[in-house]
Amino acid sequence: MSILSIKDITKDFKTEDKRIQILKGISFEVKKGEFVAIIGSSGSGKSTLLSIIAGLDNPSSGKVILDKEDVFSLNENQLSELRNKKIGFIFQSFFLVPSLNAYENIELPSQIAGKNQSKKINSLLNAVGMSHRKNNYPIQLSGGEKQRIAIARALVNDPEILFADEPTGNLDSKNSKQIIELLQELHKKEQKTLIIVTHEPEIAKVAQRVIEVKDGKIISDKNNK
Repeated sequence: MSILSIKDITKDFKTEDKRIQILKGISFEVKKGEFVAIIGSSGSGKSTLLSIIAGLDNPSSGKVILDKEDVFSLNENQLSELRNKKIGFIFQSFFLVPSLNAYENIELPSQIAGKNQSKKINSLLNAVGMSHRKNNYPIQLSGGEKQRIAIARALVNDPEILFADEPTGNLDSKNSKQIIELLQELHKKEQKTLIIVTHEPEIAKVAQRVIEVKDGKIISDKNNK
């Protein structure tokens, strides 16, 4: 059963004298519980695509249906509610709040949703191996530790689908490997739907399916054996 349906997505930017096409009619579906890697060179349009299908950016045309909801037919309040309830997003640059400690950063989305998730937060801290650092602030954490907190934050409201934009892009090889293993483990244990934009061959290897984007178009869509 599909949880996500992308239908003929385009994205254009207009300059004074011309129109630049970033995405050129992209369509695909993602099944519930699937682990998909979207790959492509810099400038291929893969990160723009991810932002659109996660509801963070608007397409020029096309539709995104997430769990039977037409994402871009929603008003801003409805879209915010959908993102908060059904979507988790992991950013390359972490985007942790400097004035909040690790525990409080994970707690933030649940506060916005009006939930008390203390038990869940402690469980997530344990799952990402960061229980011993929960009172530390972002400035006191390494890049790998920040990304672990960011992953826990993305999971705190138990989203239907988890998006990640180059989650290992700012990490060294050791921390990259640990984050890849953590995402793989979360997928197996939680059966979360994962869609990850990456240039890392190691992530593409562990994903169930690899979609390659070039010049704003899908040029390959293959299942890994």
